[in-house]
Amino acid sequence: MKKLTRVQKVVIEALKELTLPELEFRLMKEAMVCHGIYHYKRIYCTECNTYHVQDKKYKDNRIKSFTCPSCKKVLEVSATEGIRCEVKYFNTFDTANEFQVVRTFELTKVSSKTNLPKYFFFEIAQYFLSEYYPPQMRGVKASYFHGNYSGDLTFRPFEKVNGRYPDGYIVAPGEIMLSLIRKGYQHQIAKRYDWETIRAFMNWPKAEILAKNKQFKVLEVYIKTPDTINKYWQQIRICMRHKYIISNWATYLDLMHNLEYLNLDMTNPKFICPDNLAEYHRELSAKITKIKRKEEWKKYNSIYKERTIHLQGKSFKVGNVILKHLDSIEDIYEESQVMNHCLFSNQYYKKERLLLFRAYYNGIHTETVSISLGPNPAKDESYIEQALGRDNKPSLFNDFIKSAVNTLMKEIYNTYRNKNGTDRKTRKLHVQAHGNKNAMQLA
Repeated sequence: MKKLTRVQKVVIEALKELTLPELEFRLMKEAMVCHGIYHYKRIYCTECNTYHVQDKKYKDNRIKSFTCPSCKKVLEVSATEGIRCEVKYFNTFDTANEFQVVRTFELTKVSSKTNLPKYFFFEIAQYFLSEYYPPQMRGVKASYFHGNYSGDLTFRPFEKVNGRYPDGYIVAPGEIMLSLIRKGYQHQIAKRYDWETIRAFMNWPKAEILAKNKQFKVLEVYIKTPDTINKYWQQIRICMRHKYIISNWATYLDLMHNLEYLNLDMTNPKFICPDNLAEYHRELSAKITKIKRKEEWKKYNSIYKERTIHLQGKSFKVGNVILKHLDSIEDIYEESQVMNHCLFSNQYYKKERLLLFRAYYNGIHTETVSISLGPNPAKDESYIEQALGRDNKPSLFNDFIKSAVNTLMKEIYNTYRNKNGTDRKTRKLHVQAHGNKNAMQLA
């Protein structure tokens, strides 16, 4: 075993102050879903193991929730029999000496229609954060996202943690250091990765400034990508001085890009603190569109069509979602006008490794989807770069559309690369006509 560092010895002393959070455990149990099982006109409650006769025949569109008359709990009903297993992850807070500790727990609930539910409660990891020491993570139990290391004396720096973190952390109340409360930290600020939020408040003064000025949307972005906020920090300070709250950072960032393109004064509150952000952003995007439409429409239309030659006229469907490729710059301009966003004005058609689609849900034009093919042309590294509706806001069906796009990703990539046997022949002919440089664009 490696020799412990000075910081790790201090953490081991702080471990003596930690106890099992019984109150938080009770709240975690209440947050778990209660299941009901439908079988032959009966709904079985997995919480109290009783059943209740229903006159209506079960269909997916009829009985989705049911209140058990015996235990008064609301059940999520499904026709699946057998054992139901549900796993959720919780973050709770604790203090130990000079450390703010974020503790991650895994709660597994096993339920069936014949036995009362059983709970398995494990602590996975502990994050020790301090203003005086570098952050440390202690692995408590091996899990699928923290790696296969655990034990009382197993420490890892944050930057060396492998794997991924589970989505959907549910934050349970706990003890917060007074120094963090004085800096403006609130439970409502942290939505997913709470140790990142606390570390930002401890080490980055800008996080405290944004929280105390109620710029919570900007703070969420700052915690994940601080470089984006640092670039426009002067404009954000002017907004805070005039008590202007930025409600949508994606739209506001597009507004900054539009102001830079038009060479307008980016220190003037008239331009950077609009009364109606969406309307002003739409107005500037229209001005830029008129300027760019005449200059570049003809120039890039042929290049764009040649780059997406195998996707021209193509559409992809899965379930209720249809993706239709935007075949020309005219289509991209029309999409920008209909959806009131900057797809055309910010020249998305110039990005060589980006594919643009119009998304329909149940036949209704709902969102615009952009798929990035990744930096390496030789590998399939496709992912969704954006999927937004009108005014750069996600629609009600955003989750369904993203799920459908991920399902169709491989088919879209293969169509783009034309992997049906003609890709190699097409590139060979293109090399003869245009040379190697332009031929690589088809790849």
